Amino acid sequence: MAGCEHLLQAHKSVLRNYVARGTAWILAGVAFQQAMGFVNAAVSLRFVDVTAFGSFVFLLSWVTIFVAVVTQGLHHAATRFLASHLARNQDRAARNVLVEIRWLIVVAAAAIAFISPWLAKSVPDSIAEFFPIQTAVAFFIGYVLLQSLLNVDQYAALGLKNPRLSSVIGFFLPPAIRLVLLFSILPLLPSTAGLAVAFGGSLLLTLVVAEMLLASAGFMLGRPSLLGAGALYKYAAPLMISDVFTLLLFQADKLLLGYLWNLEAVGVYMIASRLAFLTVAPHWAAANVYSPLMAEAWTVGQLDELRRVFQRNTERFLFVTGAVGSILVINAPSILGLFGEEFRDPRLADVVQILIVGLWLSVATGHQGQFYRMTGRSWITTVNSALAALLAVGLGFLWIPNHDIIGAALATAIAVVTLNVCGLLWMLGLFGSRLHPFGSRYARAAIAGAALLVLGFAGADNPVAGTVASLVALGILGWFVLRDEARVLLDRLSRQEHHVDRE
Repeated sequence: MAGCEHLLQAHKSVLRNYVARGTAWILAGVAFQQAMGFVNAAVSLRFVDVTAFGSFVFLLSWVTIFVAVVTQGLHHAATRFLASHLARNQDRAARNVLVEIRWLIVVAAAAIAFISPWLAKSVPDSIAEFFPIQTAVAFFIGYVLLQSLLNVDQYAALGLKNPRLSSVIGFFLPPAIRLVLLFSILPLLPSTAGLAVAFGGSLLLTLVVAEMLLASAGFMLGRPSLLGAGALYKYAAPLMISDVFTLLLFQADKLLLGYLWNLEAVGVYMIASRLAFLTVAPHWAAANVYSPLMAEAWTVGQLDELRRVFQRNTERFLFVTGAVGSILVINAPSILGLFGEEFRDPRLADVVQILIVGLWLSVATGHQGQFYRMTGRSWITTVNSALAALLAVGLGFLWIPNHDIIGAALATAIAVVTLNVCGLLWMLGLFGSRLHPFGSRYARAAIAGAALLVLGFAGADNPVAGTVASLVALGILGWFVLRDEARVLLDRLSRQEHHVDRE
């Protein structure tokens, strides 16, 4: 019994180390990606005007949706099937899965490329001034193929339980290479075509590096057997529909602004919305780290452990999202003003505030999306994302013509909250008390996170005093929420120190 207990404790220690290191890598990657996204946008706006930048953002929003179509949900399958096969020591099966996924994506990309000239006709005529049709089609085909393969490599690294590799492939390399290319290309080609070359080139170079890194881990390119394609599509097909609707949910505001308002609004709104979404970057990063653990726990029937992980993740990020959101609400006007005169519109700060409130309410329901994907209930995410996307489009059509960027923000915030509330209702209906986000610390985490957001809104008129007050409150409320974990950590350090003293 003592030996079993020792092995159990050793396993938990390894698990904690994986989660800690993995979360650190993903968080660092997301933070780097977001920071570089703002830097790349600022550099781009030095060479092209806001309207041209908005036209590129509009086209990129369209292309991103077709990336989801070509990826077909197979990147999630890469995480789940690789984690499951490797947990059973089926290394060859894991390698075959990744080979098949890559080839299935190439075939889908070829099909999309064939119909791309017809798809280009749906782009508004106003785009043609900045993006000739030949350039748009070439960018569309290249971006869709490269980004789809890159998504698979990034998620495959998660299935290998290598968040560091996943972060390098998905978060660190693309924006870093893109910045170098922007500085190299835009002085010579200061146009949307220059932006397209920089973005496409960064994906190509990143994919080459990613394939080399995976090959060094034993997952190189090969000839597909396609014998497992049926099982892959049975799992991934609902996720493809889910991913398309999810992307439509998050891109509908920019697409509808381009169709119903103007391209300049697309450019300024993109920067404001990206700033707001920084609040949930830590939450989404942690969800990626936990995804293979969810797949393993579900496979071996460890529902109690799954519930514990899910609840702790929700509690922590209710507080973290409130803290980050508070700082962003206070400083949004100053940050946005760095991008130019067009970004000093006070309504852009309102956009940030509306989106942050909606995102915090979404975090309060827990991150069910990863749970449903990793436990084989991907059809639930499909139903929820379809409802939310249709709601975002419907509300956008209703509000954007009269309220432009404010209407876009309200439509997105309401749709995102609806997505997560529906996911929570499904979870309660399927599992009841066995699995839900409302752990023992949920109430105090929610109170602390909400208090920080309220403090952020109150301090928005005085950024310096508001920031100082938020940081002080963060320290006080942080102990209120995380004191149990802090005591466990202090007790562990005390025992380690006592053990060293005895030796």
